[in-house]
Amino acid sequence: MVQISFALMAVLTEVAAEHDLSLTQLRVLGILRDREPTMADLATFTGLERSTVSGLIDRAAQRGLVTKTADLHDGRSVRVSLTKSARDLVPE
Repeated sequence: MVQISFALMAVLTEVAAEHDLSLTQLRVLGILRDREPTMADLATFTGLERSTVSGLIDRAAQRGLVTKTADLHDGRSVRVSLTKSARDLVPE
């Protein structure tokens, strides 16, 4: 199990580096692959502070990988989703 874990981490790190992403950024994009969570949900999913998630998402938005939209049911919340260019990376 440990060997598989190290092998998987090596592959993920390589994929992230090929696209100039950190491993944490790659994890966030993986989470967004099949959902549009709020920023608070992303903080929970990743175990990171909300301010850290906010910075990650802002940088990803600047690169055109994610979009932020106001939540339809709670105007205080922001939902995050992948852009088409980020979705094009999914098969890789």
